[in-house]
Amino acid sequence: DASDLDAGAETSGEDVVTLSTIHRAKGLEWPHVALVRANAGVLPAKPRADAADGGYGAPDSLAPRADANRVDEERRLFHVAITRARTTFEATYATRELDAAGRGAGDAAAPSPFLELLPRAATRRESV
Repeated sequence: DASDLDAGAETSGEDVVTLSTIHRAKGLEWPHVALVRANAGVLPAKPRADAADGGYGAPDSLAPRADANRVDEERRLFHVAITRARTTFEATYATRELDAAGRGAGDAAAPSPFLELLPRAATRRESV
């Protein structure tokens, strides 16, 4: 039942996958959590260049403070993502952005700087 999955309830031995945003996952837990596309510019999000205020929702004089607050909030969201996992947490990131044709032949992409906050002894890097 969808409401059981929303509540983080265990299923009766079925193999299920729950897709969720980090915001929606607050207060829930799962045995295994995968954070997909943990890239710089995604987490933390890159400000919108087309916004008159630099994408921060604040006057120009407040933009540096708003940027710091935004990054702090996104760091807290990263912590929420990690702590939703009871057993394992995995994060993936792209090494190339998509080009105009939708192929992974665009600009080089970097991992989220938040991944560096994870203890080295608890991490493993793999290329696939």
